Amino acid sequence: MSPDQQQHQGDDYFGFKNIPPSSFESDFEVVLDDGILQRRTISLSTVPGSYSSYLDHQRRYQEQYQQESNQHHNNRNHDESSPLLQKKKQQPIKQQSPISIESDEDEDSSGSSHHRHDHDETMNQKQPTIIARCYHRILQFKLTYPQKMVIKCSTAYMLGSLFTFVPFLNDWVGGPLVASHLAATVTVFFNPAKTVGGMVEAAGYGWLFTLCALVLCLASVSLNNILFAQGRYFLSYGLTLGIWIGISSFIIAYFKGRMNKPSTGTASALAFIIILSTLVREPSPDRIHLRYDPFFVIRQLFVLVAIGTIISVAVCLLLWPVTATKKLKSDINNSLLSIQVLLKLLTKTFLLDGDLPNFTANKQLEEAIKAHRSGFTALKQSLINAKREHPQSMQYYGDIVSSLQRLDRHIGGLRSSCGLQFEVMQSQQEQWNVTADDQRRKLENELRREKSQFEQQRQLEQHYGSVDHPHQRQEQQGKGTGSGDGTINDTNSNEDGSDGELEQFIKTVRQPMKSLAYTCKQTIIHLQSQFDTATSRYSNIIPPPSFGQLRQNLVAAMNLFEDSLHHALSRMYNRRNYSDLHMQLMKELPADNIFLVYFFVFSLLEFAKELIVLVDATANAVEDGHHRRFNDDVITLMKMKSNSSQRTSMTTIASTTGIATATAAATTKAAADNAFFTPNNHNTSNTLHTPQPSTQRHKFSVKLWRFFSWFRQHTIKFAVKNMLTAIAVSALAFIPQTQPYFYQYRMEWTLLTVMTLLTPTVGGTNVGAVLRVLATIAGCVLATLTYTLFPANPIVLTLLTWLYSIPAFWVILYHRHGRFGQVALLAYNLVVLFMYNHREDPLFIDVNVVELAWIRCITVSLGVVIGLIVTAYIWPYEARKALRQGLSDLLIRLSWFYKHLSTTHDAEEMLFHQTECQQALVKLRDLLVHAPSEPRLKGPFPTATYNSMLNSCQNILDKFLSLRIVVLKDVWPVQVHQQLLMVASSEFMEMTGNVLLYFYVLASALQLKTPLPPYLPPAERAMRRLQYGLELKSDECYMAYYAYIALLENIIRELTQLGKDMKDLFGSLIPEEQWTTYFDVV
Repeated sequence: MSPDQQQHQGDDYFGFKNIPPSSFESDFEVVLDDGILQRRTISLSTVPGSYSSYLDHQRRYQEQYQQESNQHHNNRNHDESSPLLQKKKQQPIKQQSPISIESDEDEDSSGSSHHRHDHDETMNQKQPTIIARCYHRILQFKLTYPQKMVIKCSTAYMLGSLFTFVPFLNDWVGGPLVASHLAATVTVFFNPAKTVGGMVEAAGYGWLFTLCALVLCLASVSLNNILFAQGRYFLSYGLTLGIWIGISSFIIAYFKGRMNKPSTGTASALAFIIILSTLVREPSPDRIHLRYDPFFVIRQLFVLVAIGTIISVAVCLLLWPVTATKKLKSDINNSLLSIQVLLKLLTKTFLLDGDLPNFTANKQLEEAIKAHRSGFTALKQSLINAKREHPQSMQYYGDIVSSLQRLDRHIGGLRSSCGLQFEVMQSQQEQWNVTADDQRRKLENELRREKSQFEQQRQLEQHYGSVDHPHQRQEQQGKGTGSGDGTINDTNSNEDGSDGELEQFIKTVRQPMKSLAYTCKQTIIHLQSQFDTATSRYSNIIPPPSFGQLRQNLVAAMNLFEDSLHHALSRMYNRRNYSDLHMQLMKELPADNIFLVYFFVFSLLEFAKELIVLVDATANAVEDGHHRRFNDDVITLMKMKSNSSQRTSMTTIASTTGIATATAAATTKAAADNAFFTPNNHNTSNTLHTPQPSTQRHKFSVKLWRFFSWFRQHTIKFAVKNMLTAIAVSALAFIPQTQPYFYQYRMEWTLLTVMTLLTPTVGGTNVGAVLRVLATIAGCVLATLTYTLFPANPIVLTLLTWLYSIPAFWVILYHRHGRFGQVALLAYNLVVLFMYNHREDPLFIDVNVVELAWIRCITVSLGVVIGLIVTAYIWPYEARKALRQGLSDLLIRLSWFYKHLSTTHDAEEMLFHQTECQQALVKLRDLLVHAPSEPRLKGPFPTATYNSMLNSCQNILDKFLSLRIVVLKDVWPVQVHQQLLMVASSEFMEMTGNVLLYFYVLASALQLKTPLPPYLPPAERAMRRLQYGLELKSDECYMAYYAYIALLENIIRELTQLGKDMKDLFGSLIPEEQWTTYFDVV
């Protein structure tokens, strides 16, 4: 063995030394891709090699398969005694760099290093010339995906600007009589880098708002012509201000705040540009004396918006088109990859012998964590866009997305049970650290305590003589009795008896757990091949296992896991029957630790069952399309297996599939049921505060009260603010004293700036205000320099406009402040293209580019100031206040969710509140982004504390979803709820009441902002009393029992953390030190 191999032979998963290789790699039975059960050497720290991974096989040997098919056949018939996975040589870990997990990507790419090495040797032998090398590099050069998207946007913008710089195109759209730069502006708004489905949404909303705006302008102009002919000017001005400008601004702003989507924001901006720029010119002298035709302007505005839309759609479809369906498949592939990486990390972390080190995530793990955290919204949005492209064929992909979201929840359960925390560190570059929580540290302390005790006992035995430990004799007898079953070879059991009960139990479950995790990982890899377009063309070379085979492998792996676990535990305690096996564990091991271990086992089994649901959904989408469900193989598998454990597994799988299928219908029914709970309802009917109406007059007053209560919504207040602001600023164009200044200084730009700047929250408006002023200044300065150096030079201006748009679109697409690039490009567009279009206009002959740029900066800055004043002092909707109240509503809804989990077990209402809670968390995180941007004289906003509280709520919701799976199992109603929990009904009621009271106290504290009492509800103590009052009488329901207790402990731990955070926020009535000192409590 080489020194380098000796150096890395003992490296563990995290790069630490002195861990035996057998801790993570052993010879045990696994289910292979073809369904055969064989004994193999498996290491979860390496990516499956060429014989077990379809994707890896294609990448490493695709050239050999195309050239020598016979050699491929010989490779498939490899000797069974050889390792199934190729052991990858580990690279030395630098001491300066943080420790990170091994990267699958690096290992996969290493497979092709042999071909690259041969290619390099061939090139060195040929000794190519410099010209040949340059030519070879040019041929190998490829644009990346971000570069292609930026070029798409800049190309569309350049095509739109041609209607200003090309004479015959400019004359066709109206010349200097219209704002020809609007064609380029529309291409900026529509953003051709969208997917086809995203472009359908953007163009749909844009044209809906545009057509409504054009119809409104035509109606206003037609009515004004009648009133002008009659000389009723003031009535015309009043209708234009109050009805056409005011009401239209209210409606547009309402939909903008209600929907709160980028597409509606773009559509509302276009509508404001058309309406306001047209109607504010109604009282102008040119309009009154009929010196210009408004119908011609409206018609040309329609043409310019149509031209910009056609250019955007054409570039989106013709130049490097990106379909939403392809993006959805890519997102599914990335989600599966993240689940695979996290499954490997969590399984190996749980089976780690020593202490869990704190390490920094590498690039692949960091991407997996981010995909895990954002999977709820990213996949959902991709699915929505894909349905716009193919409404019929995308219906089964909804099941895939729902199953992936449930897999993410099970990953959260595995992470919680093995004690991992993902923490983001904000420095010069965002880094993710993986740390151990208190529960993991507690387990590690117990392991260290056991090792210390056995080490002391060994020293005493060596000093006083060789005395066998009773447990060691039991273990040796167990080995003798268990060697003949042929189920598993416990190579990790400690022969000298130096391991404690807990450590030995973890080592006992290691081998069957690794076998199940391996099969799950292989299934995920094969599912990835259905969505990875880069490898789909090689599917005819090595066809992956069928979906029926994948399901059968998972079922066999679960059965193997359960049987192997029972056999291993029976050998551990020298028992041939399983009737009291788990009750023996409860007596031998600490309760907290055994709950933790079995919760991981439960989460892993549920993960595997949900993976079967994902296989079914993928089969429906790939094989059967949208015509029929894929359920025949499930019945076949149930007939093939007859043992009781498999029947239990298949029943659970069927119930899980039924739950997944009924989710949409149950949610719809739940939403339509008025009896469902409304969080923080301050006016509950049929109470003394809000009595039930008995008379007709009382009923009428209640209806009137409900109608006026509708105006209390923040979206209505936001729309009213927009309406009043639009009327106030537009009135300057209708007042004779201010009208000349309004037109001279282009104050319609101020009006448009205010209407596009206003957002529902104060923080969102503040961020947009600062960026808008800076971006306008930057764009105007660049435009002034460009037009001063190259005035009236269409070729140079067209080329420079295209070059300037490239960095602007990069900021728009890939920077977190993308609005900066958009505003800067629009400012440049308005100055350069406007000046060139009106270079021969007599009305602008005295206006130079510096003056126009200065007017643009002043008017935009004035609009920003007006917008800030309106947002801050007229019905301000503060993000920090909405965040606090929304978090209170979320806690009340979570308490209602827990009420159904503990008492009614109403599946439909639990599904409804599950969806509502998840959507509320997404909205609260959006509010948290804007909250730090709001001015606060008391000090900076405690963003970290609120982020911790949102994480705790997300963890509680994840535990509720796992708890929902537990309470909906077949064994729960009778064997757990009636025979176990209801035996200790008083303790169960006390624990449930304390948890509900905990939620209510925390929700009330968020509403009141007053100091919390020093003593919060004793939910943990009540849970311990319930735990001590329960007695497991049967092993049939042990898994549900263990999972229920472990989930309750995690939920109460998160509630305790929420209480600590709120005491830090609002204080405590009595300090904790003073409280404990007074009662003499240590």
